[in-house]
Amino acid sequence: MGFVLLLDHADGSFSSLPGCTERRGAGGGGGYLLFRRITNRPAYISLARITSPALILGIGLTGILMRIFKTDIVAVKELAIGS
Repeated sequence: MGFVLLLDHADGSFSSLPGCTERRGAGGGGGYLLFRRITNRPAYISLARITSPALILGIGLTGILMRIFKTDIVAVKELAIGS
């Protein structure tokens, strides 16, 4: 219960800033989110760093599986194209 009161007090102190409105129903969430945004800089993960190795492994794995199961390559190409 003490943490909620602390957040409520912190949010009340931000309401005196210009442009901030007083919302009693929100509790201390607004002040906490602002504090977290200022102190914690989020670490963004590049999508290319994740998808590139997965794409390479996927292509390699499908090639190995096609060799193991003796797949007809022409049939696979026709299935992919849709003809």
